[in-house]
Amino acid sequence: MKSVILYDVTSGVADMPAGAQVIAARCINGQTHVHVLCDPDKPTERRTFLTAQGDCTVPDTARSIGSVPTGQGAGMIHIFETTPKKSGTKKKTS
Repeated sequence: MKSVILYDVTSGVADMPAGAQVIAARCINGQTHVHVLCDPDKPTERRTFLTAQGDCTVPDTARSIGSVPTGQGAGMIHIFETTPKKSGTKKKTS
């Protein structure tokens, strides 16, 4: 059975169940969090995130999670996942 679990990604890393799908993001007391849909019984994998405010430069491979208000009108935090995608093996066709 899958669960929705909240992870603090303020540090830029979080260990979460393999295959966890980020479904939402929010700022709680100045800390950046993501909600993930996952199977909590799966082994964990390290995921990496980048948070930035205002104009910023991000790696070409970064995937946008979204932007959330910081609270009290202080601006927005942009959240990106920077975990390298696992390369799949493609079957050769003749």
